[in-house]
Amino acid sequence: MPGARSNAPAANRSSCAWCAATDPTSATGPRKGVRVSDLPTTSARVGAVAIGCDLPAAPPWLDDAACLDVDTALFFSDAAAVQAVALAVCATCPVTEACWRMAVETGSTGVWGGTTHLGRRLAATGLTHCAAGHELTESTARLRSGSGSFSVGCRVCDRDRYHARGADLRRARRAAAKEATH
Repeated sequence: MPGARSNAPAANRSSCAWCAATDPTSATGPRKGVRVSDLPTTSARVGAVAIGCDLPAAPPWLDDAACLDVDTALFFSDAAAVQAVALAVCATCPVTEACWRMAVETGSTGVWGGTTHLGRRLAATGLTHCAAGHELTESTARLRSGSGSFSVGCRVCDRDRYHARGADLRRARRAAAKEATH
């Protein structure tokens, strides 16, 4: 699924059909209703490069992709239900390995090659469990950002900390109420 980032100036990106349609980092995100098959072909990309767009030409395997006639916005949603639909499209695709490899090489966000951004980050870290021993899967892990980088966190540990803080607050309130009545 295309959507690589561009280092071209914003004015040039907006005049390039590929960048304007698929750039998830743009203010509006990928345009809805744009199908992969609507994007410029390799030969049309020559003009985009001439205006300062530095995205590579469409990869040759793209012609065989299952997502060719699918709305590109489907692959850049944070909603789990929408990601599930995108992953279902990927499950029928004959070029998922090449697509996944391109996503890893470019650091792309969104669903690529049958994986989500979080899934690729988990695979890159090699982590299978958090420090507390909880298994890290796409449903139990989360990305934490800071200082321009990402790390993987555990939702189960977050939940446990949240409930522990709540229990501490309840104990403190009971103690304060008991103290006030004596």
